[in-house]
Order: sequence, then structure tokens, then C-alpha cells
Amino acid sequence: MVRLDNILPNKLSGKALGSVFLNRIGLYKRKNISYILVVKNSNKATRRQLMSRHDLTIAEWNAIRNYLPKKRSGKRGRPWVDHRKTINGIIWVLNAGAPWRDIPDCYGKWQTIYKRFRTWCQSGLWDRIWDRLIRRLQRNKQIDPSIWCVDGSIVRAHHSAVGGSCKTSRRAVENGLGRSRGGYSSKLHIVCDGQGIPLGITVTAGQINEPTQFIDLMDSIPLKLQSKANRPRYLAGDKAYVARYIFEWLEERAIGNVIPNRKNENKNPNFCRERYRQRNVVERLIGQLKHFRRIATRYDKTLESYLAMIKIAFLRITLRTIK
Repeated sequence: MVRLDNILPNKLSGKALGSVFLNRIGLYKRKNISYILVVKNSNKATRRQLMSRHDLTIAEWNAIRNYLPKKRSGKRGRPWVDHRKTINGIIWVLNAGAPWRDIPDCYGKWQTIYKRFRTWCQSGLWDRIWDRLIRRLQRNKQIDPSIWCVDGSIVRAHHSAVGGSCKTSRRAVENGLGRSRGGYSSKLHIVCDGQGIPLGITVTAGQINEPTQFIDLMDSIPLKLQSKANRPRYLAGDKAYVARYIFEWLEERAIGNVIPNRKNENKNPNFCRERYRQRNVVERLIGQLKHFRRIATRYDKTLESYLAMIKIAFLRITLRTIK
């Protein structure tokens, strides 16, 4: 007889899986290698999920594990909780949009997970992982250089995002919070390649115009755009990006613009409608990004934490896209 109380997710071996059929125990397999054990009692069924559908898959974990800090060695200090278990707890918050205190016990103490998240935010770990991943994709020629697309999107801010260091309007703008037609909000400025792989992101207050952030958005890309090999052949954007300095910036770098003119301006003879239709990839990317509830509604007070959540979502989207 197998006692399920002694079977933990990280200790479940092949022998245990082979013996769980004893005593009317069923084994079911889900997507992303998720296993659920169902114990059929006389009056109820008790389920223990060994892997959540939001947890890192083996391929995703192998892609980022080498970029994480090494575990403490020696006798000094308390040993760290397993990195993968902690990151899965962070991803649970990212997907559910729930408070940190509501993290399930299977991921460990919520204080440990939150403290690790904030420590890595302040050290810039998420930015380094993201930068290295994009550079690796560029070396492997997995980034589409034919066309890049830019766009912006408003995100409503929850009332819990107000407070802390954002008591004044100046501090709020510094943390990417402000008032627009939709109320208290933030605006996401995103650039991606032709496949929908995110390349850069900036977050501003909701009332900030998109063209004013174009240069900062392009500077947020980890690749060095001074090199011709790292630049796209075309860049597509909507009418919000009609600005002289944007056209000059693109012309200096020999990047063709796929930006339609406004109604009161002369038509651009070089504008290609077929290329402009490819701009839907950035709109689809924004839709994917807002599937993560912690991003669709902003709960984080600081811009640092909110950007870290976006970078983690970008990592998941990118690893799924290139797979």
C-alpha cells in the first residue's frame, strides 16, 4: 500500500508512479507534463496536483536556470529555497493577479517568494535574463529582421497601486502612473519583431503620448542598433507615430518606415499596405500580455516591480514562440 502523505512533488519517482494504481488510485496526465493523483475514498475524492498548469516546463526551466544566482555554499546563512519552486510561485501571482499572501502553500511561504522577487528586481536580475535571451536569439538568427512593429496600450491601475512612494503627482509619473481618459492608468510602449517576439518595453503614465517615447523604446532593446545586422529592414507603426524626428531617426539608420500619413497630409508614395498589415503581430502580442492578470490590471506600486512582471511574462511568451 502506498501512503500519498509521504509522496511529495519533488520526490515522486518512477517507482512511485508505477505503484499508484494500487488501492483504487487513478493517474491522469495533462498538458505541460501535469500529473494529478486522485484518491477515491468512500464519500469523497481528494486531489493533489503535482504541477500547476502555469508552472515552468522542463524546457523553460533549462532555458533560464543558468542565469539564476548560484545556491549558497558552505555553512553560513540559511540555504535558499529551490529557485524553480520560488519562480513558479511568482508565476502563479503573475497569472492569477492575486495578492502575494494568497500564494498556495505548495510553493512555500509567501514572504520568502515576495522577498526573493523584490531582491531580484533591485539587483536587475530579470533585466539581465531578458537581455541575454534576446542576444542569444539574435546569435541563433531566430529574430525576424524583415519588419519590426511598435504600438502602445493603456492598462488600468488598481487603487492598491496608489500609495507608498507615489503620494505626489511627480512621484506617480516617475512610477508610470497618471490620469488619462480611462482613469488612473499606465501606458505600455512595446516593440516586437515580425514573429511577435517582444524586443523592448517602456512604461509611462497613461496620459503620455506614444511618439514622445519612441527613442526610449528603441533604446530599451538589448541589441546594439548601431550595427546593421541588428537593425530591421522596415518598422511599422500606426498614425500616432507620425513625427518628423521619428522619420529622421529611421532614415539615419537606413530603416524603411511603414507608417501611414494622417488625412490632412500628403500620401507617402513609399507606403506599402501589405507590409502595414503585418503590424497586427504587435497587437496580438499585447493581447497575449494581457492574459496575465497581474499585467492587465496594474497592482504594483513601483515601476520596478511592474516592469519585472512584464519581463517575466515576456520570457514565457518568447520561450513558447521559439519552441
